[in-house]
Amino acid sequence: MFPYKTYLMALVVSVLPWATEKLGMVDWNALLLGWGVPDNMVVPAATAVSGVIMIIMRFITQITTVHAALMTEPPKQ
Repeated sequence: MFPYKTYLMALVVSVLPWATEKLGMVDWNALLLGWGVPDNMVVPAATAVSGVIMIIMRFITQITTVHAALMTEPPKQ
């Protein structure tokens, strides 16, 4: 089992906006403005979305870690 799943997901979440902007030509600033986010709230809104994504990913990695722990045989005494 990969012990650094949360850190790997943090890296993916941090690189994803850059990659979609450079490779997919997605203008996130214009997209957020188009969704009605005020100009001075674009960065806080993006930060909040990233935080929610990380909370979800942490929950998923926690579930998989607990599942792996439950499936592991206890040490023999």
